[in-house]
Amino acid sequence: MPALASEAVLIGKEGPTLASSLQRGASVLGIVAGKLDFVQLGSVNLIDVRGNRAVWVCTDAGDLILGAESEIATSGGLRTAGDLLALRDGTSIGRMSGEWPSIEAYGGAGEARAGAQVSMLLEQLRATGEMEGASSHVIRVGSLSRDSVKETGSLLVGGQCEMEPGPVGWSWLRKVSGKPSKAPTASAEGVYRALLALWQAGGDEGLFRLPVELMRLRWLSLAVLAELGTPYALDYRPRYWPIEVELSPVTEHQHHASVQIVLPVKTERLVDLEAAASGCYIIANNLVCSA
Repeated sequence: MPALASEAVLIGKEGPTLASSLQRGASVLGIVAGKLDFVQLGSVNLIDVRGNRAVWVCTDAGDLILGAESEIATSGGLRTAGDLLALRDGTSIGRMSGEWPSIEAYGGAGEARAGAQVSMLLEQLRATGEMEGASSHVIRVGSLSRDSVKETGSLLVGGQCEMEPGPVGWSWLRKVSGKPSKAPTASAEGVYRALLALWQAGGDEGLFRLPVELMRLRWLSLAVLAELGTPYALDYRPRYWPIEVELSPVTEHQHHASVQIVLPVKTERLVDLEAAASGCYIIANNLVCSA
């Protein structure tokens, strides 16, 4: 019965969905009898946890904020988030270390999941990248080159677009007004390029990064990568208290994620999810939790 941050992303039958938008009877991707399947939720409840600390678990497959008593699947069986926090080496000042077991992870199966709706994934990325308060629809991009504006940029905004410089590491992308144009057809490869465009370019080729506070975009990106079946790895820097997350493509899917950081964090509310049947697991932010 995991209690998750309201912004946690799970995969419903229609695609990625926030934990806060789930209702009783909804089905989310999980594991039933050792096989990937949709798990029906028997209850969904908001929990007020003000005054209590939650736990932030960061791995190279994803990160998750959950209640201290919530259980997560590890190589050593189910462990609570509080257990993982207790395994942190408290004597290592200025760095992060601990004897953590690996975490069970889901990253897709090497190809787009059957039933994944590519156009919906694109719409969700587009909505998450839009800047609030802008007078027109403006999308913040970080690694979109001038050569990619015509194809990937047009896919993101839904038609002919233009790009202008923004703050350091960012650019603004908007649809050209007054000029009717048709957006390129969404494909798995196009959605993947659009996702990477929303991240900043890293120092090395093939490396992308995102400020850690852009949590909603990061967590949605993880769900989209899983839906597309695209393998990846994450790195949280610096380890003691991260300020950015690095994303890099890899050749193979990882089913056992390595813990990089476990920290106590403050939050006001968590969403408690319970499966209608016993013995099930659900996948949140690509990590496997007991339901």
